Amino acid sequence: MAHLVLDELRSSAPTKPDGSEWRLRLIARAEHQTIYGDTFEDLVRGAFIEGYPSAPYTADVIAEMWRARRAFACNLADVSQANVVLDVENEDPDRLHKLCQREVRALLEARATPKATTWWWSADIPLYIVASSFAPFATRKRPKPSGFGEVVMIDDFDDESLVTSVAPLLGWEIVDVASSDRA
Repeated sequence: MAHLVLDELRSSAPTKPDGSEWRLRLIARAEHQTIYGDTFEDLVRGAFIEGYPSAPYTADVIAEMWRARRAFACNLADVSQANVVLDVENEDPDRLHKLCQREVRALLEARATPKATTWWWSADIPLYIVASSFAPFATRKRPKPSGFGEVVMIDDFDDESLVTSVAPLLGWEIVDVASSDRA
């Protein structure tokens, strides 16, 4: 179960009905909201994927969770890539025209079905990818940055990897109360 607090940034978390604290916080400062949960699954459900499946964890539910994470990751990667390309086009259209055809195709293709992506990415425009589209989940090798290249990966493997790879892209902060209590 996740708990969302809007228009409020707190230094201390609200308590759960039993009086205990939530273990995790996903803080979106720009949006003035904090999502509280005990698991990364709670954060995925509370922040990213409405209707995200939950227990009991049958094979069908686990497959449905993976499909939901993948769809979310592909959509976010597509939107992020399009925004970067539009920003470059508006700032300096010649930068796009200097790219080779393979690089342009890689920037414009759907993240769910990458075909033009190559082993090395050296273009000075970030390339957004989704982890499950590449090895070890698929036969394609994951592109590695080279020179000025930057590869931004959204990891849809599990709930924790999704949250930890997406939060920085959105400018959000993850706080694990259990970890900070030990420090």
